[in-house]
Amino acid sequence: MTSVRSLAGIALAAAVFFAPIPARADHTASLGLDAGTPGLGLTLGLNFGKTIGVRVVDQSLGSVSSSFTSFSSSVNTDDNAYATAVNVRAVSALVDYHPFGDNFTFTVGAMQPDINLQAALVASGTQTYSGFLGGQPVTFGAGASVYGSLKWNQTAPYVGIGYQPLKVHHHFGLGMDVGAAFIGAPQTTLQASGTFSVNSLGLAADLATEKESLEQSTRDLDIYPVATATFYYTF
Repeated sequence: MTSVRSLAGIALAAAVFFAPIPARADHTASLGLDAGTPGLGLTLGLNFGKTIGVRVVDQSLGSVSSSFTSFSSSVNTDDNAYATAVNVRAVSALVDYHPFGDNFTFTVGAMQPDINLQAALVASGTQTYSGFLGGQPVTFGAGASVYGSLKWNQTAPYVGIGYQPLKVHHHFGLGMDVGAAFIGAPQTTLQASGTFSVNSLGLAADLATEKESLEQSTRDLDIYPVATATFYYTF
């Protein structure tokens, strides 16, 4: 896994390579509060004149369902519904280019995501679900559960555009970004715990079929949309 230090080093190296040498008075540093699709977080920014800026962004988002014993707050694959919980952490190193020397920016960089979507069904009693695993009927014993997860944790390239005002010393400001990180297909897991009654193929075969179905239904979830607003102060 790429570290925050490595991502920051990539951004700074790119800025040094592409940026013209500005007057020292044009250098600014800023600290910002972020809110957006990757969650809430902090941004540390450096601007080199009116052309190049770099930012390191750390955001997180967590959502936990009230209980894994119901179908509320669910995600569906085929005819199956799972109670869900999601946790997101994204650390990004970004280079902002102001092509016209104004507030418009074209941004490139890298995101290190740690996105974990968990889904589960826990039977409160003996319950039968038609087509639950691999399209086959399955009877859950009391307390039996099926648990799955989707995880994205590979370093992802990021591209976007934004409104990043040219920063002035000792001023507050508001910036915005819209873009996408190409995070790739998720790693999937699916497992069962407890007592089940299944068809003659057996629980392991049904789990394997259902896992393949889950992978097929999520293979296009390889782009993470990013929209973030940043309220910052420039030193």
